[in-house]
Amino acid sequence: MASKDVRRFIYRYNGNAAVQEVEEDVSGRMETPSIGSTIKRHDREWKVVHVIAPVSPNGTIPIVQVFLNDPARIKGRTLGVRHLP
Repeated sequence: MASKDVRRFIYRYNGNAAVQEVEEDVSGRMETPSIGSTIKRHDREWKVVHVIAPVSPNGTIPIVQVFLNDPARIKGRTLGVRHLP
């Protein structure tokens, strides 16, 4: 039986939709990263530039899309936020 807190994190790297990675959070304990934060994935540090985490009708966030860039690539760029209804 699946927990109601199960979420799927989709990580996309350097703006390339073809380069993504899916991670299941079966315990519901993974925190959604904040824009501008740095996270470590595959022994590299990545800057979080965008997060989409829509809330489902039952109040959960089943899919979290996290867009990551190399910190060197985004120097001098403004980070964006997209709010969903």
